[in-house]
Amino acid sequence: MNIQLKRLNQSGFDHIVLGVVFVVLFALIGTYLLVTSRAATSYVRLHIGTSSGVCLESVSLAGCSSTSANEAWSLPHVANFQIENENNQCLDDWNGKVGNNSNDRVALRTYTCYSGDKHQEWNWHDSHLVNTATGGCISGIGGTESSGGELIIYPCVYSGTSSKITSSDQTWVESTISAPASSEQQTLCKQFGYGSGGSSCQNIGVAMSYMASSGNATYKSWAGNDTQLECLGELWNRESGWNNLIINSSSGAFGIAQALGHGASGTTAEVTADLVGGGTERVSVNAYPTLAANEGQATAQMSWGLGYISSSYSTPCGAWSHETNYGWYIART
Repeated sequence: MNIQLKRLNQSGFDHIVLGVVFVVLFALIGTYLLVTSRAATSYVRLHIGTSSGVCLESVSLAGCSSTSANEAWSLPHVANFQIENENNQCLDDWNGKVGNNSNDRVALRTYTCYSGDKHQEWNWHDSHLVNTATGGCISGIGGTESSGGELIIYPCVYSGTSSKITSSDQTWVESTISAPASSEQQTLCKQFGYGSGGSSCQNIGVAMSYMASSGNATYKSWAGNDTQLECLGELWNRESGWNNLIINSSSGAFGIAQALGHGASGTTAEVTADLVGGGTERVSVNAYPTLAANEGQATAQMSWGLGYISSSYSTPCGAWSHETNYGWYIART
């Protein structure tokens, strides 16, 4: 009887231990998902003071760049928000202090984002970024609003000057920028030699977003298919270099999709077009059935081009196959 009771007690103890292990495991998984699932959806640059060409980059100041992941910040306009960069790191007043003068270097860092961490929470007040934990503001140092300038956490100055820190040293202005490139977009841009900040690379991203958010189920399926995306990338790379203002001076084919001979009456527009082979020229184009496309609007050209591909070849890979076999994919009418 005693042996049996001992076994029952041991079994109960094992179940308790197992239960604790599961609780800890689920807590760790929940924390991981909370930290890693925070996806930034819109991005801004933060310009300091009146220096529109100087931006917050990581934890210092730098000349504003369209290609720097450390200058793209997710900045929701809610109470106690986190300031998160494209690398999914948050601004953090890590030692919880505020400088007493311009020589007191209180560290600002970027760190793994944790929901509820007061040292990573900020609020706007009169164009100042105020830390929730300390009440200090992100500040330049005494007029050093230039590339390479340091940043500190310092008592907020809303007017006048305090120890060489002025209100403008703590004033930040947002400017909207495009969302950072997805991995698929980055792959295609690199494949075709497009710089991530260039218009051709941006147009690839616009096309991917346009298809993914389209009410057309066919376009949505292409957006989720790496093979079809690559075929579309190859097709419009060869045809136009993803340039919405390029024109073939011999055929008149214009824009990203290189539409030719499909213009509707009264839709002719004049644009300064990039000529194949180099140079620009003011030309009249009448290739698309909408004025917006003829004026160089990328999404309007994509809309027409995707429709043409769907009706003529069923898929981008079908159009790309025709292109590689015959050197063209749009027939003259």
